[in-house]
Amino acid sequence: RPSPRRSCPPATPRRRAAAAAALMDVLKPTAMDLDEVEAPPDPLQVAFDAASEAADPSAAYLEILVAPTPPEGLTEAGARAKEECVYRLAERDAAAGRFQDVAALLQRAAPFFGAVAKAKVAKIVRRLLDIVAGSAETLDLQADLCNEVVAWCLREKRTFLRQRVEGRLVAIDFERGRYDAALALVTKLLRELKKLDDKQMLVETHLLESRIHGAVQNVPKAKAALTAARANGNAVYVGPRLQAELDEMSGSLHCEECDYHTAHSYFLEAYEAYDGLDAAAPATRCLKHMLLCQILQEPEAGSARSADAALDAATAAATSQQYVKYAGPDLDSMADVAKAAKARSLAAFETCAATYGPQLQGDLLIKHRWGA
Repeated sequence: RPSPRRSCPPATPRRRAAAAAALMDVLKPTAMDLDEVEAPPDPLQVAFDAASEAADPSAAYLEILVAPTPPEGLTEAGARAKEECVYRLAERDAAAGRFQDVAALLQRAAPFFGAVAKAKVAKIVRRLLDIVAGSAETLDLQADLCNEVVAWCLREKRTFLRQRVEGRLVAIDFERGRYDAALALVTKLLRELKKLDDKQMLVETHLLESRIHGAVQNVPKAKAALTAARANGNAVYVGPRLQAELDEMSGSLHCEECDYHTAHSYFLEAYEAYDGLDAAAPATRCLKHMLLCQILQEPEAGSARSADAALDAATAAATSQQYVKYAGPDLDSMADVAKAAKARSLAAFETCAATYGPQLQGDLLIKHRWGA
């Protein structure tokens, strides 16, 4: 007669917890063993680490850059090694004045660019332009490189990157004083950006347009472009640097319209932002324009403050301890202009112009006001 089957005890929560703990004890050594297994280093990263010690580092970096992409694709370490090779080669070529070789890097790195995201390619190209900008002695070299990058972007159909490089080319043409070429390019660029509704790029491009119109003293069009920049800026985040540039442009336009009180307020806002960002050059420029407004403004109606008192204040501000870290020929030039204005001396003005020519005539706003 068969023995009766023994029934298993029901699985209580305590029994299930004990079984799970026993299972974890069994698997724990296996997990620890897996953690101890390290992935092999990427060959490209190993080659990059050894390239700096090679007899010809440039050749070693180039060999890593043009190395074929593995069938399984680039690893993160391999992509980083190729990216660093692009930067090292560009820095060496730019330091030696071989700017055409920097442009040739775009062709040599084309297979690498095809294996990574377009956003990374845009970052690398912008970095190349920054490297050249830091080493090139003239703006013409930077413009030539930008034109070559634009041509490469057209061949590769990289519209996003091309538009940003063209924006940089507009800024370079503006600095070179080629206002007609800059205005033609910025008009074409704005037409494209409005179709794409790229708000951030529209803010920057409208600001460039405003600067160009301001440089040729077309104040109505400059104000319209600045208004468009601020309107697009209401829809996106505007960083402190860009906001300071907008305020500085507003101050310049109010100064062109002889509204020196309002202009001074905008320049002060821009100066405080630049000072907080440790941007010495634009902060010094805003200080010069603030002093210019103090020199040119008439006393407000009903104010007991005389014009001479305002000129004394401008002279004191140019030499005060508050702005000591920006002291130099720029502020000294404005202090001498204030003294000449107080003395009502044409000879003193001519002396200032001869002594501080680059500081006075090299600034568009001061140049405009000097001849007003």
